[in-house]
Amino acid sequence: MSTREQTYAKSRPRATGLRRGAVLVEFALVSFAMYLLFIVLLDLGRATLAAQTVQGAAKLAAQELARAPLPATMTFDEAMQDSRVKTSIYDESRLVVEIGGLNEGQVDDLFATFPIVNQALRPLMINDQLQNGTPVLRYPGALVTGPTGPTVFIPEVVDRDWSSGGAETIRFRPVLEEVRAPGSPGNFAIDSGSFLAGFVNVRVNYPYQAGAMTAYDPNPAGTGPASAAIADDSLVTVEPGGELPPGYNTAISGLPPVGSVYAGTYGLGQQFLPGAASTGPRAVRPFRRLLSVQHPARREVIVPE
Repeated sequence: MSTREQTYAKSRPRATGLRRGAVLVEFALVSFAMYLLFIVLLDLGRATLAAQTVQGAAKLAAQELARAPLPATMTFDEAMQDSRVKTSIYDESRLVVEIGGLNEGQVDDLFATFPIVNQALRPLMINDQLQNGTPVLRYPGALVTGPTGPTVFIPEVVDRDWSSGGAETIRFRPVLEEVRAPGSPGNFAIDSGSFLAGFVNVRVNYPYQAGAMTAYDPNPAGTGPASAAIADDSLVTVEPGGELPPGYNTAISGLPPVGSVYAGTYGLGQQFLPGAASTGPRAVRPFRRLLSVQHPARREVIVPE
């Protein structure tokens, strides 16, 4: 073997090791970018599925309420309490379903007995548990107790105080509600006095909260980095006029030690960001958007002469 060949043979293993090290570095850089892209696509996919499901549920609710054999002078609020509506169209008490001891097939059989709009909302429901540890499948939002048991209301964030870390001001909205002007009794009743009398106009609300994105101040002061919204339910205030209806109360007290996307008293969620070694991870709010879809329909009622 020549001197040149001997030199090449001695240097080859080292060159191979360097190439392997370079490949590892390149893979680390590329995989980080691919991971971020995957997470974003996953959350966008969830948002798209939620929007399509909510749109279908709103259309279904409007059409079924328009055809329901209800008294022509009945208001929307009265219709929501009517046994015929709660049996076949929509029942707020079915937004929280106890599933302890049930397998997947039994859960399917149970949902088959539910009102049709509740069935349409099932793809959006999440696994959770009540304060007593009972496992449930429930609609996202604030878990509350009502006259007929546990149900869900949607917290709409109307303002954030970034001077206190992003503390929220909210108002509670039902999952299914009538679209009406402030102070108006609505147009559901045929004798409402409006030119839209006998008109069904419903809205379905869904709180989309990202599993891997955090809520940040959109307008940070100065040139510093944007600050994340701190998850602290004790700082949340309810806007006057946006309280829960009489007989309803929040069912969860504070945030759990380990967060989830819809954790806490108000269902605003909790995530963790890395912090300084002395303070540890910070509890922050997930990125959220309230998806609201409305659908109108003319009631098919017969008014005796």
